[in-house]
Amino acid sequence: MKRNLPQPNRKIHRRRGALFHYYLAYVTLVSSVLLMTGSCLHTILQSEQTDRRVSLFLHSLLRCERMLRADTTAAQLTVDSDSALTIAQEDGVQIHWVADRGILTRLGTQGGETLNLERYIFPAGSKIEIAARDDGATVVKFFEPSVFVKYSEVGSGGLNRNKPHDEAFPAAPAAAVVQPVTEIVLQ
Repeated sequence: MKRNLPQPNRKIHRRRGALFHYYLAYVTLVSSVLLMTGSCLHTILQSEQTDRRVSLFLHSLLRCERMLRADTTAAQLTVDSDSALTIAQEDGVQIHWVADRGILTRLGTQGGETLNLERYIFPAGSKIEIAARDDGATVVKFFEPSVFVKYSEVGSGGLNRNKPHDEAFPAAPAAAVVQPVTEIVLQ
């Protein structure tokens, strides 16, 4: 019987570097899992910001609608321009609603004396228009900010007052998107 004993002059050749492939596969798997986790976290945070912005818009809109409806009960409405509305109530109080880009101001006066002043501030890029329809109804339109412009995250309607109109309210391509419009119809 012959034994296989190591010979002093003979070198043993082992295969080296096999662990490198295992480490490479491990690093690839871990990095792909971290990449997916980071993408999910980014999406969650971005949707939270979007929800917050929409919530602020809707909250301002709801407050504004309640006050408009309360002002117009048993009152005479006069549309002064596409950005101004005057409401004359029976008790002699005149309420002026003035829209300036993303800010809607309510000023109550009686006999030349200011009774109250309120502002409804909408997100940057919002636009407000006031119009009279042919059937006698008055419509207040709220245009939401453009999807083609990046506004400040904490931006209000007052932040874009000094911007040129074309820059603050860019025209959206007709085929690309329909800009969301909310209307409050009075009387």
